[in-house]
Amino acid sequence: MNQKVTSAIIILSIATVSYAGHSTSPAHKSSYVKQSHFEKYFYVGVGASAMKLLNDGTGENFTTDGISMQVGYQYSQYLAFEARYTMSVANIKYDAAGGGKSDSDYPADFTNAALYLKPMYPIGDLSIYGLIGYGEVGITNLPKGDVDRAEAGLQLGAGLDYRVNNKISVFVDYTLLYDGQGFDNLGISKNHKASMVTFGALYNF
Repeated sequence: MNQKVTSAIIILSIATVSYAGHSTSPAHKSSYVKQSHFEKYFYVGVGASAMKLLNDGTGENFTTDGISMQVGYQYSQYLAFEARYTMSVANIKYDAAGGGKSDSDYPADFTNAALYLKPMYPIGDLSIYGLIGYGEVGITNLPKGDVDRAEAGLQLGAGLDYRVNNKISVFVDYTLLYDGQGFDNLGISKNHKASMVTFGALYNF
């Protein structure tokens, strides 16, 4: 009797293991297909930006805080297309770096408008991305009688994006808006750099 019971237990155990192995394989495959599936989508975003125009030669600089608005299209897990517009929401702080008058409350405007390719590399919920595009950065009502200054050209950036859920993600990035000699005939013998750091959130639909 004991031998029969033992044989029955062995047969039942083998059948159970065989069934478990058969049932888990398709489930694993299904999970993999679900994770690898991607649907294209549009997204919008808003962020807070710290903007700066620096004269590398003299140290003279203009800084302000701004708001950035984004509209984009996520083409794949590795590439998006994005349009951005950033404008100052505070007066510009002007620092002459010891070379003249400093005015920390100058009523001027700092703006940037650009179109970017956005290559990215996802690592779980985190994505590392770059920004490569064309844009125009401008500043108006500068000190010393200047009214309007703007430069257009290549813009480059890099950032991190963290997906909170299926609809919302948060990001931080740095963008070099301009790097060249002079800034629209302002300080033409010196190199100027315009840049901004942006922190914000994106919503996809």
